[in-house]
Amino acid sequence: IADSSEEAIIGKTLEGRITSWNRGAEHLYGYTAAEVLGQPIALLLPPERRDELPALLARLQRGERSVHTETQHMAKDGTRYDVALTIAPIRDGTGQLSGASTIARDITARTQAAAELERRRHETALLAAIAQGLSASLDLDTVLQRVVTGAQELCGSERAFLSLRVPGT
Repeated sequence: IADSSEEAIIGKTLEGRITSWNRGAEHLYGYTAAEVLGQPIALLLPPERRDELPALLARLQRGERSVHTETQHMAKDGTRYDVALTIAPIRDGTGQLSGASTIARDITARTQAAAELERRRHETALLAAIAQGLSASLDLDTVLQRVVTGAQELCGSERAFLSLRVPGT
């Protein structure tokens, strides 16, 4: 079942060593099972996120049935992916916690779409504010200053160039 899943399913010890690796993980991360079995799961984490893992495993050790989080992982070639993780405990025959399983889903497209939507909302709100500001004044200098300031904000630039053209020329 795990091998046929398109999602990455990874088993690990409580110390964070990889014990199982399915085809979905091979596809997402670019490593074969032979390359990662026995390796630290931190191999998949960008350097600035390596401190997240101990805290997640500690939550399982405190008795949480599963942990859901979104973070960023890194593939063999250095590509970063936004991932949704479900981490669940693995128990031995006596019921003792012996490891953790992780299901990782690539949510990069979703997070990029959400960021683009937020950028467009911000841009639309800014354009509405510029339009409102322009209609509030008939003074040419004030109107031009608002246009320049709005163009700077829209472009994320400290400078803006405004060219005026006389009609008919």
